[in-house]
Amino acid sequence: MAAQGIIQFKSGSKKRGNIWQTIAKNPNCHKNFFNSVTSRGVRDRFTIILRRCKAKKLSDLIYYWKIKNLTRKLMQKPKVLKKKISAEKELAIDIRKRAMETIGQTSKRSKSDECQDDKIKERKKRRTDGDTLAWLEKKRKTERDLKYKEHQLEEQREEREFQQRERKEQTKLMQKNKDK
Repeated sequence: MAAQGIIQFKSGSKKRGNIWQTIAKNPNCHKNFFNSVTSRGVRDRFTIILRRCKAKKLSDLIYYWKIKNLTRKLMQKPKVLKKKISAEKELAIDIRKRAMETIGQTSKRSKSDECQDDKIKERKKRRTDGDTLAWLEKKRKTERDLKYKEHQLEEQREEREFQQRERKEQTKLMQKNKDK
């Protein structure tokens, strides 16, 4: 069918339709069929076969990638196991050395460990009275500012309400003047 030039022309065009008709008329194409074959039947059969072929290619590709991922994981397992085993060996050697130490060596080692820990993490400071007073002063200032803002908002709200009442009174007076 590809030799007939189906793929050369746009699908749905007259030229492509003519090619489908010539394929349907070809007697070698449909030996297994009983009677005449329509161009639509040939086209439908071709699309079914094409879809099956694409699905098979896709499944083969998926299978290939699954195998590739599995082999990669299997190749990495020995490396991970070697690292884990070497880490366990180092830990065991370190524990044995600590067990064989004398009391003097243990105290020296513990002092050096404490020095390293001090470098790594700083000790927590306790707050002094000055820190507490500064915090209280800051809190008092923020509360004072908050109360001041609330007072301003309340005044603005009262001002708006007063203006609204004034407008209502003016509209009432204007309506009374119109009615007269």
